[in-house]
Amino acid sequence: MPWAKRSGLAFALACLVLHSDPLQAQPAPDPLRPAWRLAVEEFTGNPHAVATDGAALFFDDFFRIVGVDLASGRRARRLVKRDEQGCEDETVFLQADRTGGRLFALTVCHPREEDMTRLVSGPRVEQASLRAFSLRTGKLAWMKQGRIPAPVALEAGRLLVICDGELLALDAANGKERWRAHLTGEFAVGPAAYAGSVFVLSEEGTARAFAAEDGKPLWEQKLSGRARCAPVAAADRVLFSRLVERDGKPSGSEMSCLSGDDGRTLWNLDLPGELAFHRPVVSGKRVFLVTAGDESPGAVRALDLGDGREAWKRPVVCDHDCEPVADGGRLLVWSADLDEFRRAGVSDRYSLWFFSEKDGAVLGRHPLRLPEKFALSRPVASGGRVAYSIGEEVRGFLLRLPVPRSRGQSH
Repeated sequence: MPWAKRSGLAFALACLVLHSDPLQAQPAPDPLRPAWRLAVEEFTGNPHAVATDGAALFFDDFFRIVGVDLASGRRARRLVKRDEQGCEDETVFLQADRTGGRLFALTVCHPREEDMTRLVSGPRVEQASLRAFSLRTGKLAWMKQGRIPAPVALEAGRLLVICDGELLALDAANGKERWRAHLTGEFAVGPAAYAGSVFVLSEEGTARAFAAEDGKPLWEQKLSGRARCAPVAAADRVLFSRLVERDGKPSGSEMSCLSGDDGRTLWNLDLPGELAFHRPVVSGKRVFLVTAGDESPGAVRALDLGDGREAWKRPVVCDHDCEPVADGGRLLVWSADLDEFRRAGVSDRYSLWFFSEKDGAVLGRHPLRLPEKFALSRPVASGGRVAYSIGEEVRGFLLRLPVPRSRGQSH
């Protein structure tokens, strides 16, 4: 796609190009029935951050965060991003906590309009503001500022954040600091938390674990490569993804599964090409991830969480940030039209593919023609509803696919 028309981040989020003739040729019904559309303020080439608490959809509308009913699209909340620095804030991470009644928004500051278009070549840390809003009233509850990489992690009422080179535990309700732990090295990705522990990965590939209760160090292990994305914790395991270099050039990626209890290596997986900039998605006993192709196609892969063995994969060509979404036994993945892409090197015909988590079978395909200038977000799926933002619209749909038999879910 011409970079003058399609920015790096928009291209990154949208460009999953299915590189499998059988998949492209396989007929698949459109499982999405249009339910509503909302006009929104368009970013300069960047997609809108989206999140859901299961009932409402929240998205960044440039000067504010808007909450709408996921089923009807009716606007229910307007959460103003107060800007004391005279800059335009772009939200890069949203998380809704229905139990605690909070919406957490991490925004980065763009002082000049020409800085709004960001070509993302890797994880980065900018001056940021972390805001907590009340889901009930929409009012700002508290705010924390500093160099904060995404994401943040929520565990037992604590919000775990890396800020200015330190690991902080903040009270999720009021933002008060509970404890802090000093970190050595540079950090371009945020933490993960699970079952009383919090895990971090430094830029040079050192994995560390701390007690979420008081910040006490638990274990440390040096891994090869550089941090590619934030850790993912599930059950008693934690996944660390890194980019491996040889002679200063990328030569592939590696994922390590460590014991959350003591940091022992349970399995390692070498991957061709580069891991995309999203975190792997864990659903039940499966790990789903996307690798970006180099000279060969990348792939959407399903791995066994227990031993790392590959259960299935679908060839794709993926550039930068490509995040699959797990929803009730289904995996949602954006894709461009392969034939058109092969002919012209560009495609304005995209599809949201629905795969079975169990075996990768195609369950459905939602076709989409992109406008000349666009910013396409990752989809959000909950309770038989799907939504995404594209350009100057947010669109909501009713999902008509039956729920496939699944192994159960955990995150």
